[in-house]
Amino acid sequence: MLNSTICNKIKTIIFGSCVTRDAFEYITNEELVLVEYFARSSLASAYSAMAFKDINLETITSNFQKRIVAADLNKTFSHFLDENEFDLLIYDPIDERFNLLRSKSGELCTLSNELLQTEIKMQKKNGEIIFSGTKQFYLLWEKGWNALIAQLDTLGKRDCLRINKVFWAIHSENGQDYLPSYSLDGIKKENSFLETLYQRMAEDLHPNQFFIPKDTIIGSDTHQWGRSPFHFVESYYQELITRLGSGVQDQKIMKKPDMTLGRNCINKEYFNFDRLSESTHLDLNLISGGGKNLIKEEALISYFEGDESIYQVKIKLPLIKIANGLSVQLKLENWQSIRYLAVGYTLADNTFRNIKSSNPWLNNWIEFGFGHSDLAFKIQNGWDLLGETQIRDVRVYVKGTPSVKDCCIKIKSFCIWLEESNDFLVKIHGNELSFQQRFVNQKNCLIENFSAPNNEIINLIYEYWNQCIPEAKSIAEKFLSFGEFHIIEKKTLEWSPFNNRPLLLNSVGTYSYGWHALIPVVSFLIYTRDTKNISGLFAARDFVSQWLEHSFFSPDEDKKFTWYDHGTAERQIVLLLLWAEGLKLGFDQRFMLRLLYSIYYHAQLLNSEMFYASHQRNRYHNHAWFQDVALMCTAFILPEFLSANDWFENAYSRLMDQFNNLIKHEKNHAVFIENSIGYHLGIQRLIKFIEQLTKSKNNQYISKISHELDNFSNLMRYPDDRIPSQGDTFRKSNSLNANGVIRGTPYIKPEIIALEKAGYIIVKGNHEDSPFMLTMFSTSLSSTHKHDDNLSFTLFFDGIEWLVDPSFYSHEYHQPINSYLRSAAGHNNIAIPEMEYSIIPGKTVIRAKCKGEFFEIKGSHTAYNDFEIHRVLKGNINTLTFNIIDKITSLGTRNVKAFNSLHLGEGVSAEHVDGLLILRHPASTYQLQIKGFGSEPKFYQGFQDGNLFHGIIGHGFMQTVNAICIVSDAPIEEEIDWSLNVVSTI
Repeated sequence: MLNSTICNKIKTIIFGSCVTRDAFEYITNEELVLVEYFARSSLASAYSAMAFKDINLETITSNFQKRIVAADLNKTFSHFLDENEFDLLIYDPIDERFNLLRSKSGELCTLSNELLQTEIKMQKKNGEIIFSGTKQFYLLWEKGWNALIAQLDTLGKRDCLRINKVFWAIHSENGQDYLPSYSLDGIKKENSFLETLYQRMAEDLHPNQFFIPKDTIIGSDTHQWGRSPFHFVESYYQELITRLGSGVQDQKIMKKPDMTLGRNCINKEYFNFDRLSESTHLDLNLISGGGKNLIKEEALISYFEGDESIYQVKIKLPLIKIANGLSVQLKLENWQSIRYLAVGYTLADNTFRNIKSSNPWLNNWIEFGFGHSDLAFKIQNGWDLLGETQIRDVRVYVKGTPSVKDCCIKIKSFCIWLEESNDFLVKIHGNELSFQQRFVNQKNCLIENFSAPNNEIINLIYEYWNQCIPEAKSIAEKFLSFGEFHIIEKKTLEWSPFNNRPLLLNSVGTYSYGWHALIPVVSFLIYTRDTKNISGLFAARDFVSQWLEHSFFSPDEDKKFTWYDHGTAERQIVLLLLWAEGLKLGFDQRFMLRLLYSIYYHAQLLNSEMFYASHQRNRYHNHAWFQDVALMCTAFILPEFLSANDWFENAYSRLMDQFNNLIKHEKNHAVFIENSIGYHLGIQRLIKFIEQLTKSKNNQYISKISHELDNFSNLMRYPDDRIPSQGDTFRKSNSLNANGVIRGTPYIKPEIIALEKAGYIIVKGNHEDSPFMLTMFSTSLSSTHKHDDNLSFTLFFDGIEWLVDPSFYSHEYHQPINSYLRSAAGHNNIAIPEMEYSIIPGKTVIRAKCKGEFFEIKGSHTAYNDFEIHRVLKGNINTLTFNIIDKITSLGTRNVKAFNSLHLGEGVSAEHVDGLLILRHPASTYQLQIKGFGSEPKFYQGFQDGNLFHGIIGHGFMQTVNAICIVSDAPIEEEIDWSLNVVSTI
């Protein structure tokens, strides 16, 4: 591992040649440190599967040369990336000039000059030489390149990669060529191959990730290593190291597009802190706000320290400007926590106009701003249109807590613009056209000139919606035939034909969400697509027309759900489907223009940092994924929008960031960390959709996630294909008779799978000829959808889920049933009802081990302040019997009541006989016997106000069934030793 003394440095790795390594001899920046250098190696060799064995390197006299050749032979590079921290990886492909050698058994290595000093000459006779520059070489190199990108994505480090885009020098500084060693034609051929490699790299990287030398690729006549086309003059190395040393960490790729792109701007003016720029240059005398200000690396940096407060940067404009839009290129660096980011300007009357982001992208350059016509601005500033205005200054506010060191706001530049209100640009047949002037005021509207959407994308969207709403056709038929209105299939909302909205629409948040997300429209469109009955399309168009009139072109009273982050994203996809149908069937121009207008401003909103996961406590949330997917779909279906490509790239970058934060890779499984198996399955479906949308990226990491998510889903399935209803997950019921029970076949290989970091322990064993599955939960990587379920477990055996998680009811979490089903009292664990239970990450740990057929699970949590809960479970994978020891350790007060509870599945009965709990199910010939679970356990069935415990199970949206809950006292500081085993009644 890397030395801790360089933990605050810019830790740099080079995979390349001396054209990059020699630059570090000119280093003056103490923050930049080279931790490893891999040379004389092709990516094709570095990422080949097998080490090249049995090569004696002792004939290489240089220790350095011996080391780098060994790294190539042993495939050390990828392991080094996995095992070491780094901030910067620089790759130059100059050493791709060496040929490759493939042995008879398939090993691959780089035939460097150093390797040729060894006995490799003997193996060359029996192997295959693959010459640099050939098609075969390129394909092997590309395979290595794809592997590198996939590995960096897995590590969340693609942004750390920089390409030194260097070529062979044609002549030296004195104008001399390199004959007889290198001919001009040979050099040109090498450079042509390098250009091919760079073009391929550019498909996966942002332009900012390429270092392009400026007229310094000139050979040196006095280079320490001699004259060569890749030994350059000093100015080349100085330029490279200067660009590296000027703050690589501050050269993070801009993820946001140009916010003026696609706007019909009358005027725009850029301001920055670069003295050499042609834009308006700003000095420190125009800066105020309370921070310690300096201009460095062509950016304004304002440092802050202190407790949580509101911190600001105020930039006075040299002259008052007339404008109606602003965007600021900024970075929030090293903040401990942030409540919000606000960007805006002061008007001539001293009022301040701004928009806020509650979840800004931290430690990353973003472009954040607004126009007065933007939905982002209207949502936060009222729906009345604010026209052009005079502005005096630009301000950035952060409400947050600075970290102890180097906390700052960095501002690279900002742009002030004046645009035609409610207007945007599209590009048709190569011409930029104004929506307002060319689509509204002209007689010959050009809707028909929009391209028909790609059928593959449309089919993907319908396939996705069919999976999400399998009952869509039934919902549509009930509406079309009987006027029954459903947002959730099993819940009918009364909707009079004389009212704009259903009577109880606002009674439950899910109803309001579904209405504004246009979920019913999806059912109508699917119905039309499947049955060819156009009545569904009429219903869809009518619904959307009314929604646009009452909730888009006019402000809706329900501000939350009209502009709810997830709902807005799903609504956009529905609007896109209707646009596609309208183009195909020739809907009238007025409707299509209104639809186009709404789609554009929806996309602009989804793209805004202000709106990203705006209703969530954290940026990293599944709702943000839907926003990015909707943005990608917009780019595909309406490529005529000038911003379409930038929207796609921004959505893709944000998604990669989401994956790196919300997907946990462990033992060939990918776990979605939001504490719900149901949501995991939904994300699994969404990832497959994303994988198709991003095929052009050739991103193996997304494919890896998709495969590993499947692995985890399969891992969590009971033998009858059901899953535990952990977290906010709908539940599938036990069958109440033997005919409906799927008992499953015995596991071929009984085992215990411990995903300790993700917080899941799964035991898959056999009892006699029937499989059983025990699942214990200790998830603590996110608080989203988290229940008070640390160390709770479920048990499936003989086709029955005997001990269950009580499942999900609805998102009104403070309602009595919802609150109970989420609480510790509603799970198979220790509960202290009078104490508050914390679900913040890091409160629980779990470990497991298996020796032979015996296993042991140990876990603990500190979700209750002043208490630590311990649980140890020991068992056998070849017989269903286990022993549990529970203990509550007090770290403070002890004057509270604690309880241990068991929640039985549907149809499971229980009785207490002579200190023994006996569980039965009518479809099973087995009994489960529990010993030691309290001397006088209490039984609860159904929901009764005033009780601490209830015997209920949530099934689906606002649906419960009665079941049995067994509760016993749990004395503090005493071990509770209890056991479970199985007895056959035959």
